[in-house]
Amino acid sequence: MFQSGQAENKRILLVNVERTATRSPNLGLGYLASVIRRQGWDVRLFDAAQKGAGTTALLSALREGPWDIIGFQAYSSGYPITRAAARIARKLNPDTPILLGGRHASPLAEEALGEEEAFTWAVVSEGELSLQELAAHAGAGSIPDEILATIPNLVRRTPAGFMRGPSRNPENLDDLPLPAWDLIGPEHYPDSPIGAFVDALPVVPIITSRGCPCRCGFCGAHLAGTKIRLRSPEAVVDEMEYLHKRHGVREIQILDDNFNWHRSHAEGVCEQILKRDLKIFISFPNGLRLDHLDADLVRLFERTGCRSATIGIESGSQKTLDRMNRRITKEKMEHLLREIKANSSIRLTGNFIIGVPGETAADIEQTIEYAASLPIDRASFMVYLPLPGTDFFNELKAAGKLSSMDYGHLSPNEGVVPFVPDGMTPSDIRRFLFRCYARFYGRPAILKGLLHEVHSPGQLGFLLGKTLGRLSGPRIGGPSLKALQAIERGLA
Repeated sequence: MFQSGQAENKRILLVNVERTATRSPNLGLGYLASVIRRQGWDVRLFDAAQKGAGTTALLSALREGPWDIIGFQAYSSGYPITRAAARIARKLNPDTPILLGGRHASPLAEEALGEEEAFTWAVVSEGELSLQELAAHAGAGSIPDEILATIPNLVRRTPAGFMRGPSRNPENLDDLPLPAWDLIGPEHYPDSPIGAFVDALPVVPIITSRGCPCRCGFCGAHLAGTKIRLRSPEAVVDEMEYLHKRHGVREIQILDDNFNWHRSHAEGVCEQILKRDLKIFISFPNGLRLDHLDADLVRLFERTGCRSATIGIESGSQKTLDRMNRRITKEKMEHLLREIKANSSIRLTGNFIIGVPGETAADIEQTIEYAASLPIDRASFMVYLPLPGTDFFNELKAAGKLSSMDYGHLSPNEGVVPFVPDGMTPSDIRRFLFRCYARFYGRPAILKGLLHEVHSPGQLGFLLGKTLGRLSGPRIGGPSLKALQAIERGLA
């Protein structure tokens, strides 16, 4: 929950306040920690996803100042609780710059700075270069605006309004140090891997690339840039070897949005694993590009140790797929899935979304039947979430359909339906969601296959909790908004 690097004069606290159903090592904080630690700073992490990381532990971390910088990471679903934590941090550390970064800040930095005075600055897109530059100037009084104006991706308040620094992300990913795995502490996380299904524990995530050239209407992956930047296969497998030898990791989850977009990259990583005879499993819970897969590539994945992969199918309605800008047909997806199954024993999860803007009940019915007809082993069904920065969000916002948005409801595991298409109600969407799971998993062969993939009681509990959470809303612990608001009132 609270890890420290070596003691130095300048100190930074990096914080994730939100605990989600999936509690996996935090790569974002890990990369930031390694970059600023390289500059000689004492870095401490608080990640609510870790075991025992509750409200008391968070308050203890905030009190262990003085801090030279406090940085908060927030997805939109965690933005309300992050605001409350930032106000407490401001009261306990009145002179410390407080940063907001993460997926919520990228599209809504100006809104966040305008409504929450506790945040000094916000960082959009990727934060390594921003933090590196801030670290070079922090700790010696206030930073002049002419310097702040040069810091990449930094959004700040000025007398003339909000201003953004130059847009720039790390170009050569091999220039970044590995995430600070010693500070992250993979052993401090429960058995709740991304996607739930793994072949061996312990399991940790890594990334081998950044950026996404696609603009699927529901997805904000493009906020990290539309150019795909790649780590070298050698660097990727160096990290895998380190995790295997130093932390006993037995499975690597590759979280890229586009791992197999460049075939040579995917092949290069696999070849490095085989060349080094690295005995480790790999999986792709964030999804592989189905339109960039073929028989030869899936056979190579399987030889490398891949037993599980996720595919973004999204809908069984061609109208909805076109509306999403998926640029693929149902028939093509089914053909490719059957090709994968014919050439490997990799177990496949299909991701689906229901309740997309413009959908009808008939479209959702098509998704229910299409999912059950496909040669996949698992299915993950989600209610559509209007995530800030996505094309759908921008369209709905412009049409005045998100005027009462509660960002805290933008979680797939909250049991809340934050948006419904015209002609439907939240109860309709919940009933459809229940039918999606009942239709797909109500088949003995599918259930039997799942039982063979559970490796611990903790993993089984996580799987059941995650599924039930999507249907009714989970209780997942960690710092709570009400508790933080009570602490804030006590500090007034």
